Amino acid sequence: QTCFKKFSFAELKDITENFSTDLVLSEGGLGMAFKGAINEVTYSPSKASTGIAVAVKRFIKDSLKGVERGQVAHFQKLIHPNLVKMCGYCLEDEEFLLVYEYMEHGSLDNYLNKKDADAPLPWATQLTIAVGAAQGLAFLHLNTNAFLHLNTKQVMYFDLKASNVLLDKDFNAKPCDFGLAELDQLTNKNVDHDDVGSSYSEARVDSMYQSSVAPGYLESGCPVIFMEFEIIDAGDGNMERDVHGFGLILLQVLTGQKIDRKHGRYSVDWGHVAGKYLSDEKKLVNIMDARLNHRYPSWGALQVAELALQCPENDPSKRPSMTIVLKT
Repeated sequence: QTCFKKFSFAELKDITENFSTDLVLSEGGLGMAFKGAINEVTYSPSKASTGIAVAVKRFIKDSLKGVERGQVAHFQKLIHPNLVKMCGYCLEDEEFLLVYEYMEHGSLDNYLNKKDADAPLPWATQLTIAVGAAQGLAFLHLNTNAFLHLNTKQVMYFDLKASNVLLDKDFNAKPCDFGLAELDQLTNKNVDHDDVGSSYSEARVDSMYQSSVAPGYLESGCPVIFMEFEIIDAGDGNMERDVHGFGLILLQVLTGQKIDRKHGRYSVDWGHVAGKYLSDEKKLVNIMDARLNHRYPSWGALQVAELALQCPENDPSKRPSMTIVLKT
C-alpha cells in the first residue's frame, strides 16, 4: 500500500475535478483546500463512491517558493494518531500542493464558536478533543530530528488556533498545517500567518488595543471581559508560542466565546482580568459557556481553567511544556 506519494499536477486536477469551486473546503492566507478522492491502496485518482476522501491544499503561487522535495518528504515521518496524516505532495513548475486525509467534522473552531442557540459539544467530548490536540503537539515538540533538516531544532506548530485543529468522524483532534511556517523560514518568504501575539512595539500595541471590540455579555449578565484584548508576548515562534495558543483554545472551551482577531492579533490580559475568574471556582461559573447549562463537574472546569491560566503566561519561559500539560 502506498503511504506517501509524489502526485502529478494532472492527477490532482483529476482528483479535485479541476479544482472545482463546489469542492472547496477552506480558504486561507496560504491557499485553498479542496475535497477529492483517491484509491485507498494506490493513491491514484478515484471516484468519491469507490475511493477514500482526501483534502488537497493548493498553495498560492510563490507563497513557499524554493521548497524542495527533500524538505517536504520529512513530513511523512511525522505520524501520530493526533496529527492530520499527509498522503503526499506535488511540486511541479510553480505549483505546490499537499494531500491530507479528509477530516469529516472540519475544524474545532466550527464547534466552539457556534451561535448561542446551538448546543455545544458535550463537556467530556470537548476535553477529549483538548487532550488529543495536546498529544499531537507534544509529539511534534519531542521529535527534534524528524523535520526539514533542522537537526538542532524542535518541530514547531507556530500557528495553533481552533481553526487549525481538525476533527475526524469520531471527533479525534488532529492539528494540521504543522511545519508550514518552518518551510516559509527555509525559503526566506514571509507568509501572512494569522499567529497569536507576535512582538510589537509599544506604539503598535497601544494603537491595536484602542481599536479592539467592545465587551459583550453572557446570559448571566456577566461582562465578557475576555473579548477586549491586550497584546501579550506569545513567544518568538517557538514551542512556547504553541503552548500560548493551546491556552487560548482552552479558554474558548470554557467560555464558548470566540477569540476575536478582527483588529489584529490579540490575547487576554490574564494578570488583571481573566485571572480573577479562572482562579476562583465561585467566579468561574460566571464566564463558563452558558449553553452547557452547568452539565460539567465544577472541579474539572477549575482544573482546565487553572491550566488555561498557566499556558499564556506573560513570560514564555514560565509556560508549561506540552508534556507537562498532558500530565496535569
